[in-house]
Amino acid sequence: MLAFIWLYLFVRGLLEAGGRVDRGAFCEEFAPGLSPERQRKRVRDRLDDMFSRDLPEALTSRMITNRTHLSLDLSKCSIDIVRLQELAKQCVTKQGMLTSDLAAEASRILDETEGEFLPAWEEIENETNGGRGAAAEYVRALRGIAETARVDLMGALATNHMARQEPSKAIPLLEKALERQPEREDLARKLRAAYLETGQLARATELQRDHALDV
Repeated sequence: MLAFIWLYLFVRGLLEAGGRVDRGAFCEEFAPGLSPERQRKRVRDRLDDMFSRDLPEALTSRMITNRTHLSLDLSKCSIDIVRLQELAKQCVTKQGMLTSDLAAEASRILDETEGEFLPAWEEIENETNGGRGAAAEYVRALRGIAETARVDLMGALATNHMARQEPSKAIPLLEKALERQPEREDLARKLRAAYLETGQLARATELQRDHALDV
């Protein structure tokens, strides 16, 4: 339950500047089906637990609570999904060659963020409110944001390899990116070009057909 509170506010803070959550709405999210009075008491008791003994000060110090709203102070934090987004935007705007340092950082963050954002969320939510709240929509939104940022980074790294006349290094990145987001025509076109440059004419033709690419 304490994990649910903290992570819910964390997710809302990532999606909305400030991430202030109406306390009454959160009570309904946390304990759906109970009377408003019992909802408020349950949230109040869990917040008391959080501040009294259960979480380290590094986490509780970021909690902002009052009679009407709850939120987390995420300033001066290093958050992987935020850095992932920022780095993806930075690399995409280069539209070509990346510096060696930027390419290395992009590869490193791809390794560090492999997998699903908050993979244990469904279990935590189900244990807390039986999965009856709307929080899963927020988590899905962030998972989509993280996935797009990762795909954009793969595409930027592949473009960097193509610019350096290294199409064989671009192909695995583009194949993985296109597998994750098959609707991305820009990636399909880059992959077709990489296939052609490496003499893989059959694969280029198949890709062109499957994605209905104009020549």
